[in-house]
Amino acid sequence: MSESAASQGRGPASNAAETARDEMDLLPDVDVAAGRARAITELAVRVGELALSSGSSAARTESLVRRVAHAYGLPVQLDVTYSRILLSYEPLGAATPITIMRSVASNQTDYDRLERVEGLVTLVRHGEVDEETATARLNHIVAAPFSHPRWFTRLAACLLGATIALLIGGNGADMAVGAVSTLLVDEARRRLERWSLGSFFTTAVCAAIPTTLAVQHWAPTWLPRIDPSLVIAAGMVSLLAGMGTVAAAGDAIDGSFLGAGARTMEVVVTTGGIVLGLVTTLWLGRALGVTTQLEPTASQTPNHLLQLACSGLVALCFGVRFMMRAKALATTTVLGLLLWTSYLAAAWVTGSHPARVAIAALAVGFVARLLVHRLHIPLVALTSTAVAALMLRGRGSGGRHQLRRHAGGTAALPAPRCGHDRAVRPGGTGTRLNLSPSETGSQPHDRSATGVPQSVSAR
Repeated sequence: MSESAASQGRGPASNAAETARDEMDLLPDVDVAAGRARAITELAVRVGELALSSGSSAARTESLVRRVAHAYGLPVQLDVTYSRILLSYEPLGAATPITIMRSVASNQTDYDRLERVEGLVTLVRHGEVDEETATARLNHIVAAPFSHPRWFTRLAACLLGATIALLIGGNGADMAVGAVSTLLVDEARRRLERWSLGSFFTTAVCAAIPTTLAVQHWAPTWLPRIDPSLVIAAGMVSLLAGMGTVAAAGDAIDGSFLGAGARTMEVVVTTGGIVLGLVTTLWLGRALGVTTQLEPTASQTPNHLLQLACSGLVALCFGVRFMMRAKALATTTVLGLLLWTSYLAAAWVTGSHPARVAIAALAVGFVARLLVHRLHIPLVALTSTAVAALMLRGRGSGGRHQLRRHAGGTAALPAPRCGHDRAVRPGGTGTRLNLSPSETGSQPHDRSATGVPQSVSAR
């Protein structure tokens, strides 16, 4: 069992105590040569930079950097935040201190690369490689291509969209359009990030894509009618801020409150971008004569076995998207199945949806911590992908905001829920929003509906 993997299952207090013991044991009696000290500090910072940009938490990154420095006899002062690493080494005597600060860009999450970095740190800590060999291996990790080709990740994006549509009650047409929508969103985000467009505006542009497809006024009449809500839910699943929320909670639990605050703000910005993309697309649609209404309803496929399979597939698709290899993919798929099994089983204990989600997440987290001891997979990789299916759950039974297509050419769009459910629709020529209490429940949607719900008056 690897010490690096085992340390992932320990709490912040035990990790802090272990770090303190390392510092006491590894304080050198004599100074490390200046050239060697510079090489070691550079290696340690590069390890932290690669780990942080690949998806590691700030607390975990700090632990990795300290282990590299202490393994080679350098007690260092270290500060790791969401986007910065600051390391300082002060030699004994009057020698000049070495201080390195590195800004870390938010690259694509790559849990396979993170796993390799943690494996390298384990070798360094056990004394199996010297600093020159460790630097060469780190260079190899940086230069290595992604673990999956582009066509495979695109296939996973399509499967993810189709699975989400199936999970929340879609038919074959919904699954097909959901797959295309998710693929378009994924490709658009890659290109916009390459052009260095801000995260907020990238999310807004991507959110407009499934909304445009959902309106469906562009589609020929001979095509099968789709439920626009499913298109939006499937297309935007890769934009959801749930992953950022998981990372923020992890940083907060580990005691990295600055990183947790930064990630929380990222969640707010991402959510704002989604809202901007939706609202802007609807406003442009009204300007072009497309009448819209907003109505929250709830629905999901009633087949529990199908829900279970969809949960496993969602975890698998997110694992491919985050570049996890076969062993990690199989593990996160099993955890995805465990997630939904726990969620369904919790219904025998409580009827509260938040309580059922908490029980399911607790079960996945507990099992994941046990598995990392044996499989040497980063804990964040397993937990963040396995719980992805629960990001689609809202309040109550079914719990999603559904976009519905009516025969009269009116598209219903999801409204935010705050306190009591509200149905929101643009009205008149001045884009006036009319608010009235909406009917809630978990009844499956009826695609044959031709009228507007009584709770929403047309104006």
